[in-house]
Amino acid sequence: MDIYLLRHCQASGQEANAPLTNKGYKQATALQHALRDIHIDSIVASPYRRALDSIAPVAQSKDIAVKEDRRLVERRLSSNPIEDWREKLKATFHDFTLSYPGGESSEQAQIRAMSVLTDIQTEKRDCTLLVTHGNLLTLILHAFNNNYGYDVWREMETPDLYHIKTRHLLHMDDMKKIKLHV
Repeated sequence: MDIYLLRHCQASGQEANAPLTNKGYKQATALQHALRDIHIDSIVASPYRRALDSIAPVAQSKDIAVKEDRRLVERRLSSNPIEDWREKLKATFHDFTLSYPGGESSEQAQIRAMSVLTDIQTEKRDCTLLVTHGNLLTLILHAFNNNYGYDVWREMETPDLYHIKTRHLLHMDDMKKIKLHV
């Protein structure tokens, strides 16, 4: 089973309805070319506008309906504004059970995200593309390799693409970052 994990293109904000920037729309269009040789059976995306707009050109060109899944929304660190949020986020990668008021721990968010992969595995698709957000994507990668953490998240770009080849969710055959030229 091949799973491609795509972090959305450049967006104008963090709100659920934040649109892509002009650069983000150009990146989304360029993704058609970047992903043209990958046979994709299904696309599952966060219902946030930036995720859906990022993958729309690819879905249209491949004639694949995008399945929206709320389990792929970005992880909420807290319901309250946090001044030093990067340091707080970093701490959650060291203590997976740590959570802040109104937020999810890394463990909770990872379990939520991995339940999507479990469902995909039962559908027996050859190749699925998941479209999500940086923090949640990093937590998925961490489930396969615990060397993926805060530093990987910090270096992540919009968009970014990772490929996981696996026989089942407890065994990863290969995982790599794919350089996108968008």
